[in-house]
Amino acid sequence: MTRSRISIGMMTLFLCVASTVAQQSASTGNANDPAAAASPDGGVGATVSGTGTTNFIPLWTNSTTLGNSALFQLSGKVGIGRTTPAATLDVNGGGIFRGLLQLPAITNATSTAGADSRPLDFLSSSFDSTSAAAVSQHFRWQAEPLGNDTATPSGSLNLLFASGTGAPAETGFLIGSNGVLSFAPAQTLPGAAVTGDLGDSGQIVNINATNSISAVIAEFTGSLLVPTINATGNITAQGNINASGAENVTGNITAGSIITVGAGSFGSIIETGNISSFGGISALVGDFSAGSVGAAVSGTNDSTIQTLQLTNTDTPANNVFIEAQFNNSKVTYFTNALGDTSAIGTKSAVVPLQDGSMVKLYSVEAPEVWFEDYGSGQLSGGLAAVALDAKFAQTVNASIGYHVFLTPKGDCKGLFVTHETAGGFEVKELGGGGSNVEFDYRIVAHRKGYEKTRLPQAVLPTLASKTAKPSGSLNLRRR
Repeated sequence: MTRSRISIGMMTLFLCVASTVAQQSASTGNANDPAAAASPDGGVGATVSGTGTTNFIPLWTNSTTLGNSALFQLSGKVGIGRTTPAATLDVNGGGIFRGLLQLPAITNATSTAGADSRPLDFLSSSFDSTSAAAVSQHFRWQAEPLGNDTATPSGSLNLLFASGTGAPAETGFLIGSNGVLSFAPAQTLPGAAVTGDLGDSGQIVNINATNSISAVIAEFTGSLLVPTINATGNITAQGNINASGAENVTGNITAGSIITVGAGSFGSIIETGNISSFGGISALVGDFSAGSVGAAVSGTNDSTIQTLQLTNTDTPANNVFIEAQFNNSKVTYFTNALGDTSAIGTKSAVVPLQDGSMVKLYSVEAPEVWFEDYGSGQLSGGLAAVALDAKFAQTVNASIGYHVFLTPKGDCKGLFVTHETAGGFEVKELGGGGSNVEFDYRIVAHRKGYEKTRLPQAVLPTLASKTAKPSGSLNLRRR
């Protein structure tokens, strides 16, 4: 009786467990094992079937069957149309985004550093004959911060490049936040002339053009290199303006330097505005001429910096000159690199008279290089010692002798000079006189370093030729 009760209980438990297992199989089947599945209307009892491949994300091929989808996942990377994904998402095929595609900043900016955007990379492949291998050509666009930790922060869209496995580096080409392009230093604009406005608020970096530039406004933060420039407005460059041909400008030119090898209009600069240079103006061949009556080259200054500076960097010699020429036929004034100044005319000081008129007082010329000094003294018992002024003595060579001219200021037997040394001399009264008369004296001595100079041959500069190409610069500086 007891055994019957146990058997009946065991059978009841087996039936309950079997029923539970059957229900769980219907709801937890996979793509490889037939199992019960929900019916299309959500009911229970339909059978799920189908096959699948490892790592493919399954797809319902119909209401009861599972198979492979286009999504493949391996080591945390998902491929669409690829079973060897090389990135978090690797797509083999095209894509359409019907919403915003965003590449946010790598991190948030701080007061010490801004943050670039996440990059957008393009890679091509070219074959290298030296290494006999394919080499990636890696281009990158990325947004970069400008003016970090200022009142006007901004940004730009920059192009970077690297060949092979190197990290992409800046090319110099970028788009400003106002849409203005900044070119790389080697940018060229071949073909037809560039016409119109070139730059706004100095945004273009460099332009090298094989044809002419014609512009109403041309502003650069770098350099401009062209054969011909024609501008009805202004040309502004913080770098250099190099013209191998003519330049005709009716506006203003502002440049770090202006260099030309052409004759004519730049070569000869014809402009009705101003030439402002914070570096140098170099005219290798040609002339400067103003567009209106007035000075061909003029400079205005309201600072302590020199208004006009003329520089020759050749080795100092008596045949290296800064000169003035008139009528292209005669050198009238010149200074050589040794500091010697010469003029074919007179040298004079212009001095006003009481009536306001001006008169010339001419310099005294001599065949030798003399320095003079003047002074006064007084005899004491017929004798006086006179010392040369210490500073004057440093400028002359008194050890080889000098000339002293005396003028007594009272009655005496006469005066004479004796005991001349490099430091001074003595004055005595003639005939053993013992008066205390006052006197004036004039000393004439050779300038130190020019003791043997007497009537040297004048070496005149060679007149500039229209075919010559001397190098040099005219620097106009202002505040």
